[in-house]
Amino acid sequence: MERKDVSNLYKKSEEPRGYSAKYWINDGTDKLVKYNNPACPDSDVMESLSSNILKLLNIPVVNVWLGYNRSEEEIKELDLTDNRCAIIESFLTQKGDIVYSLPQTWSKIESNNIEKQIRTCFFKVTSMFDRFFGNDEVNKAKMKTDYIRQIFGDCIIGNEDRRINNIGVIYNEKSHDYRLAPSFDNALAFSAYNIGSDEEYCYIGNQEFEIKDVLDYLTTHYYEHIEDLIMNFIEIVDSGSIDILLNNYKDEIESKKLEYISTSLKNKKEFIQNRITKNKSKIK
Repeated sequence: MERKDVSNLYKKSEEPRGYSAKYWINDGTDKLVKYNNPACPDSDVMESLSSNILKLLNIPVVNVWLGYNRSEEEIKELDLTDNRCAIIESFLTQKGDIVYSLPQTWSKIESNNIEKQIRTCFFKVTSMFDRFFGNDEVNKAKMKTDYIRQIFGDCIIGNEDRRINNIGVIYNEKSHDYRLAPSFDNALAFSAYNIGSDEEYCYIGNQEFEIKDVLDYLTTHYYEHIEDLIMNFIEIVDSGSIDILLNNYKDEIESKKLEYISTSLKNKKEFIQNRITKNKSKIK
């Protein structure tokens, strides 16, 4: 897969947040250049792969390109151990866009009932959309649906970092509208730190759950919100589209991990189909 050379790009501003070197550039649109953290040497590839999978599913996601820096001076200046990076387009795409962060305070839900925990966490997050001044009921409902669909996407790509600080609400100062930011910061997709684990997990708010429990909850309680995503997912796995996509990354991802990702996606497809069948038999 082709990588873009970022060596001579003008740095617009530094980005101090996070655990890896990053800075903003502008080549017509604002983009974040984000280098790999030594603890996760393929995070750039996971950002790119996740973006392409979510696009296939029709889930809003930031555009991502793979890059590299060949400037020895910049590599030394940034104290890089890896010159590879992801180039991530800003999700502030309209004039007047600003981003709001959601409140970070979070009390863990304690219960032996996983379904109750998940339901309460969804309620806590989606209730935050009610607090924005001037956000009408129709738009609140849309943001809540968009969040549910975003979490489904996180389950598919195995994103392990959709904490509150990675949920963005965009406000447009000209139109006075609110919208949920697209999926972003997917560097920890597909068990980046724990390849081969059978316990993939994702976050709802600041509480983590095993992905199979979240998929079970979503297909049981929010099927009407994600039915098209489920059909898209089944189609891209069954048609071989996902294998074609993964093949594009064969020079970027070691074969063991590629196999793991392919197996993970196929297993999730089977799990979802089984849950749908089981739920339909319950209704009958």
